[in-house]
Amino acid sequence: GATLAQVYLARHPRSVRTVVLDGATLLDVSFFGRFAVNGQRALDVVARRCGRERACVRSFPSWPKQLRALIEAWNARPVAVTPDATLSGDDLAGLIHSLTLNTASAAAIPLVVAGAARGDYGPLARQLSGGGPENPLMFWSIWCNERWVGLDASGPWGTYLDGYVAAQLERYRSVCSYVPDHTEPPSNRARVRSKVPALALVGGADPQDPAANVAGLGGAMPRARVVVVPEHGHGVGAHGCLPRLVSLLVERGTAGTLDVRCVRKIEPPPFALR
Repeated sequence: GATLAQVYLARHPRSVRTVVLDGATLLDVSFFGRFAVNGQRALDVVARRCGRERACVRSFPSWPKQLRALIEAWNARPVAVTPDATLSGDDLAGLIHSLTLNTASAAAIPLVVAGAARGDYGPLARQLSGGGPENPLMFWSIWCNERWVGLDASGPWGTYLDGYVAAQLERYRSVCSYVPDHTEPPSNRARVRSKVPALALVGGADPQDPAANVAGLGGAMPRARVVVVPEHGHGVGAHGCLPRLVSLLVERGTAGTLDVRCVRKIEPPPFALR
């Protein structure tokens, strides 16, 4: 959605009065090129937050090390965590990454990892989702042809996601070899430059579109303002006072006068302990 908003702004600058980017990556930033590093950073935020909560530390004192050990062990020998689901280490890494996207589900990560390390797969199984429909051709046309995706990325990145990202890239490249090429216009891959008032909302623990992915936004969009919600994941626009800030942006036509101190009161949920 935030990618579409940027492309629309580039193509139709006179029809945009204000713009909100909730979880954005600039068009000239490689999504997969930073995927593993961004994911590791998000997990590190979860670990630090757990380290500040006595109950979390007492219940799960070594879960980050346990996760690394599980990934290595399960890659050597995948584990049946339910009668219908057998996971490799990279599958586990991908699941943990998906949990970091949402602050509420991220609060279950220590419980999931510590449980799996002692052979209790119940917490992990509760996080598994059923198989959904296959991605439509439009999805693959976008991901195979738009430059921001970064299918030319390569590791190693030195993160818990290295194997998962490498496998994803291999899968995407394989599918894309069958997808027709579609030449994208320059506006789809160049950083948007605009004087339109903009509000960029960022989760401080977003593993997909963190603040680093919009670094330099102010130089390209001088009337833009970046608001980071500490320790939250991807897509924060519905949290706390942010809907009101978005309304004020639209009403006033400027982001510069917004009082954003209220974001400090947006607390993440407590960690799941059982």
